[in-house]
Amino acid sequence: MTGDQQFSATLHEQLDVNFALQAAGLGVWEYNPVTGLIDWDRQTQALFGIADSNSIPYEQAIRHIHPDDVQRVDEAVQWAVNPQSGGIYDQTYRTIGVDDGMLRWVRFAGRTYRTESGELIRFGGITQEVTQQVTDRQKISDDARLADLVKATPAATAVYMGRDMLIQQVNTAMLAIWGKDESVIGKTLHVAIPELDGQPFLAQLQHVFDTGEPFRQAEGMAELIENGQPRTVWFNHAYNPLYDSDGQIYGVINIAIDVTEQVLIRQTLQNNEIALNNTIELAELGTFSVDVATNLLTASPRVADWFGFDKLTANTEAFISGVGEGDRDHVRTSLYNTLLPGSDGRYDVIHSAINAKTGNQVILHAMGRVYFAPNGQPVKIEGTAQDITAQRELQLLLEQQVQERTGELATTNRELAASNEEYASINEELEEANNLLTRSNENLQTFAYIASHDLQEPLRKIQQFGDLLKTRLAGQVDKDELTYLERMQVAASRMSILIKDLLDFSRISTQRSIDELVALQTVTDAALTVLDWTITETEAQVAVDALPTVRGDAVQLGQLFQNLISNALKFRQPGVPPAIRISSHIIRAEQLPASIKPARRMAFYCRIDVADNGIGFEEKYLDRIFQVFQRLHGKDQYAGTGVGLAICEKVVANHGGAITAISQPGLGATFMIYLPAD
Repeated sequence: MTGDQQFSATLHEQLDVNFALQAAGLGVWEYNPVTGLIDWDRQTQALFGIADSNSIPYEQAIRHIHPDDVQRVDEAVQWAVNPQSGGIYDQTYRTIGVDDGMLRWVRFAGRTYRTESGELIRFGGITQEVTQQVTDRQKISDDARLADLVKATPAATAVYMGRDMLIQQVNTAMLAIWGKDESVIGKTLHVAIPELDGQPFLAQLQHVFDTGEPFRQAEGMAELIENGQPRTVWFNHAYNPLYDSDGQIYGVINIAIDVTEQVLIRQTLQNNEIALNNTIELAELGTFSVDVATNLLTASPRVADWFGFDKLTANTEAFISGVGEGDRDHVRTSLYNTLLPGSDGRYDVIHSAINAKTGNQVILHAMGRVYFAPNGQPVKIEGTAQDITAQRELQLLLEQQVQERTGELATTNRELAASNEEYASINEELEEANNLLTRSNENLQTFAYIASHDLQEPLRKIQQFGDLLKTRLAGQVDKDELTYLERMQVAASRMSILIKDLLDFSRISTQRSIDELVALQTVTDAALTVLDWTITETEAQVAVDALPTVRGDAVQLGQLFQNLISNALKFRQPGVPPAIRISSHIIRAEQLPASIKPARRMAFYCRIDVADNGIGFEEKYLDRIFQVFQRLHGKDQYAGTGVGLAICEKVVANHGGAITAISQPGLGATFMIYLPAD
């Protein structure tokens, strides 16, 4: 018998442990409080991943216990050897194998033995590996938490298991979208909802299961059957893989939001817009829109043709310069008055217009109204215009006829002055004629007002119509014709983005309260969250140092950092992951560069630097990049409207600060923001 076998036999004999312990996969151990050594058998050695060592110091043994469990185990040992504890020891914890590096869950249970005088003479017990039991309990707990989460979430949610997409969990909201009940649980998706055959959803789910790549879709359309009746639903949905403790994909979670009502409303608006546009064309009306913030007027082709404009967008003053000289002040004053507080916000003016190319004059009746932002500030004026030259000529002719008739009546009156009866008769005739003329003019004005007023607000949904036409004409027209629709949609999309950026610039241009304390760290974190997808997609590295708290408006400052970080991600060098660093420090006013003129003078300023490794730019364009619509690159190279940095400059100015930048082509750029410091 070897020494190890003798030791094991002796130890078993000491603890009164028989062969049944080995058959049950149990080991034995004993701790000597005098020597500080732990004696154990081969079974217990294996739990610590030790190949051949039947004795080990206690201090060495606890070094192979998982760091998160060491303190708890040591405290339990110390308590067990405390005379007041009762001597019972039972702990489950993790070990890290000395030789094999494996992580195991083990249970050590035992007790202490003392003399009658209370002296500790033995401390020992049994061991058992419980890795599988712990793992099973954790999985059951995880499954229960997932089930509770699915039931509690307000969004439509379902959990599918395996590549066949067995429905394991589904909440009420998802059942409502499917038009099914809980009997679908435990069935595969294609069996539970057979009408999905031929639709892309099952293939999308299996792709997520096979690759681990999440899938998201906005306004996905599905043809479903509820109570035997087919119905079409639209929903925004996402598929994400589920991983087990070994990192293997075992299922997919599906989250969806029903947007059917919104889609149907939009389709109704599209149909209404078509009808409205047809009516505008039949009435030969022109449309115009004035952006209050930029003072730019956008006109329809018909209005531009009346004024002889080559472009559809011009400064409002350019528009007014095309008004007849005698009407200009009246038009300018009327536009201004519609924006004043207390005004009803309506614009209603008849004026002449001189064609800049031909010199021809037309008489226009323009009607519009002001639209306000939620804060009560005017945003734009929109309206219609109608050529009433023919009506005005008719009116002038009638006025001339009235004048002539009046003269004739006056002559008649002088000739018949001697006859009061005839004079009175002629007077009555004249009064009647004047009343008829007045009613005629009033009817004419009422008709013109109604014809323009009821059509004064055209809808702008060209892109949606393009989508509708593209869907309806798919397979009916060739690729070139579809290309025209796509080009129209791209142009409409650019215009939509431009309008959004202009509205953002308009809102930023309005001074807001900057008295609240804003933590720039929080603002920057929020901006990074918004841009998380782009950061991940570009493999960008973003480092943010500690940032100060300043007085300002959190929304505007959030827009500032979001625009700067977005630019750093957009203008990256090809093939080079973006590297962005945001840092700050306090400087004195006298340390400001000579070119920096903050909007508010303070003793100290917070300087925040946003640096990147992008394509950079030549510094001779520094003043240009902060102007609205100024771009250093073509739209085909980098998307955008040229408004983002203008918004940044406006935000900083609103907060009493200044912004500038340093850069070289190919060496990145650093934007420096100076904000007043308390």
